[in-house]
Amino acid sequence: MKKRLLALAVLGALTLGCVMPTFAAEDQAESAKEAAQVNSATPAGPDDKDDRKNNEKDAVGFVSFANIESRMRRENLKIKMMDQTIETLEEIDYDSIEAQLQSGLSMIEAQVLAMQQGAAMEPIGAQVAIMNLQTQAAELKEQLSNIKNGNLRSDNRGIINQLENSQNLLVMAGETMFLALKAMETQEGALQRQLTALNRTVEEMELRYQMGQISALTLGEIKAGRSALISGMNTLKMNIVTYKSQLEQFIGAELTGEITLGAVPQVTESQLADMDLEEDWKQCQRRSYDIDTALDALNEAEEAEEDTEKASGEDSYEYLAARNARQAAEYTYDDAIETAELKFRSLYAQVQDYRQILENAKISLQCEEASFQASELRYSQGAISENTLLTAQDELTAAREAVSNAENDLFSAYNTYCWAVETGILN
Repeated sequence: MKKRLLALAVLGALTLGCVMPTFAAEDQAESAKEAAQVNSATPAGPDDKDDRKNNEKDAVGFVSFANIESRMRRENLKIKMMDQTIETLEEIDYDSIEAQLQSGLSMIEAQVLAMQQGAAMEPIGAQVAIMNLQTQAAELKEQLSNIKNGNLRSDNRGIINQLENSQNLLVMAGETMFLALKAMETQEGALQRQLTALNRTVEEMELRYQMGQISALTLGEIKAGRSALISGMNTLKMNIVTYKSQLEQFIGAELTGEITLGAVPQVTESQLADMDLEEDWKQCQRRSYDIDTALDALNEAEEAEEDTEKASGEDSYEYLAARNARQAAEYTYDDAIETAELKFRSLYAQVQDYRQILENAKISLQCEEASFQASELRYSQGAISENTLLTAQDELTAAREAVSNAENDLFSAYNTYCWAVETGILN
């Protein structure tokens, strides 16, 4: 951390104006590893990025899942702001910085020498000025040392990795919002179907009330249930508009709250078969920002322990404190690996679970299709009423929605798994 602050201080002293952006909890900017490259598309599989990223440009007022990432990286203001910081860091001329620091150090040393030679004229003021200049010289020497030994380059690369990781997290948030909206739209359709069925029930109950078969209280309760359902639908519609507006902001579209969403891609059997838990975990571990950050902290703690031992000896309190800090850093590093592995294995298990849920939903759909065909036949024979047939039709629609929801859940879990493999991000 000390080195990271020193790296930023050097940049500030040279007026490079690099300000590392920070964001709210929704961005989770501090929480993962070495970012994938800006051009890395949302992974379609652990080891390949398939044709989901080769779609045509979206029409105005429409967004496909495949194009969320490209649109966000091109239009999202937070990502563009981070791009500017990354570009600034990548364009640093370290040789030029070293030359400027060396020149500044030479000037300070010359001033100190001149003031020491003339200190007799104003001894108190000269000594204070000399001490200030010597402090500045020591800071410049430390900065020069960090440039020469590569620490500044390494620290700035760490900042770039952190920013790129933040960009990936934003893209993931956009994709998650898309999938959440698709689920909300499906829910809206289900509620509309329930309302239609409830309207039929109210109509039937009103007729029965007129015939004296039910009380006014019973009819009122049914109508109150319909009102509550309508209220819930209105709230859901409001949330859909709100989240669509946020998605529009994410992709740089006009804020209308009315953007049309494309279909959710389906996971193929080939993609599922390509999943390899152990090999994929190795890739995730190599790319994990959390693990990499813990390893950097461990390396710094080990270096600090060595320096303290040389400066103070093994029996000193300073060395004992440094040794304990190094041991704590080791535990933190080991914990980062264990935590990441647990999350990754849980992601893998979730994908497999959603896979079996989808298969079960397909079996249920087949049963409902057969049941509806039977209901159609019975209706044609006059054995059941139209309302009974419509109820059977609603049940068939619900079974189809269950399959669609299961497909979307499977894709969402699989997409998260692929992000973990490709970027080390574990959410």
